[in-house]
Amino acid sequence: MANERLRATISAKGQTLQTLADHVGIDPKSVERWISKDRTPHRSHRWKAASFLGVDEVYLWPTVAKQAETASTSELITYYPTEVPSPRPCGHR
Repeated sequence: MANERLRATISAKGQTLQTLADHVGIDPKSVERWISKDRTPHRSHRWKAASFLGVDEVYLWPTVAKQAETASTSELITYYPTEVPSPRPCGHR
């Protein structure tokens, strides 16, 4: 399934695969794969591309939101709040 949102956004912003690839610092074939094969690029490439196109990365790659949600809940198992003891005087004058 093609990433039509990405294709349409590139076109609407008056850009090309080449200009997006140049801005991100990758080969234009990679951008074509993002579109034609609906590949999700590396995080830093997503951020650069979305910033360049003036849209949120989740708009261009909706699966990223679900991945982020899964990662954030899997990283934290249990949280036990504790009080931080106040500093005690050390006896120095």
